[in-house]
Amino acid sequence: ALAQSAVNLGHFLRKQKDLKVRQPLSRAIVVSAKEDILEAMKPMAPVIAEELNVKAVEFASDESKFVSLSAKANFKTLGRKLGKRMKSAAVAIEGLDSAALLKLQSGEAITLEVGDGEAAVELLPEDVQVVRQEREGMTVANEGAVTIAIETTLTDELLREGIAREFVSRVQAMRKENDYEVSQRIALTFAGDEAAVAAVTEHKAYICAESLCTCFTIADSATTELDLNGHKAMVTVEKANA
Repeated sequence: ALAQSAVNLGHFLRKQKDLKVRQPLSRAIVVSAKEDILEAMKPMAPVIAEELNVKAVEFASDESKFVSLSAKANFKTLGRKLGKRMKSAAVAIEGLDSAALLKLQSGEAITLEVGDGEAAVELLPEDVQVVRQEREGMTVANEGAVTIAIETTLTDELLREGIAREFVSRVQAMRKENDYEVSQRIALTFAGDEAAVAAVTEHKAYICAESLCTCFTIADSATTELDLNGHKAMVTVEKANA
């Protein structure tokens, strides 16, 4: 259930940042202040990596490396408790350090010196709204005790692999449209712009293995036009010679 929560958050982040599921990303970081949650999720790292199409899944207890944390008072709960002290408390809450915020996130109460000359007050997790500001190149979402951060920076290598994966998806769809048998070997003729040709050439072995292609040819033109993640290409899919 925890792994599924992380995967759901990851898919939400991909959609929010318009990152196609077939586009590989470098890493996802699962963050929780609760060590037992991290330990429970670590064996699920390969599943999370596959579901989110990331090269690596890492685990961390402190999300400050990926987001900047700040705090705001929850006037709805604190207003009833503090009355006229609310204004001073709100200022003090905005000054809470990351250690205090991590305690609140893990479900612990903290003691707050309001600074108005009166006694300190106890803050419960629901009394404080923790605000997350993503660091550059990361996108972050939280649900309960689990936060997931995904690195969104796309290297040239990742972009080429994304093109290749998109190409495989399109070829598989064409196999189905042509009503080929599942075991039918095929021949592919490919043409495209420089980036597209570089991508399919680099990942030729993967493409051939996934599509059952026994003859892969780079040419100047082909029969069917494709858009591969913004790159123009053409392909011809035929049954391979016996």
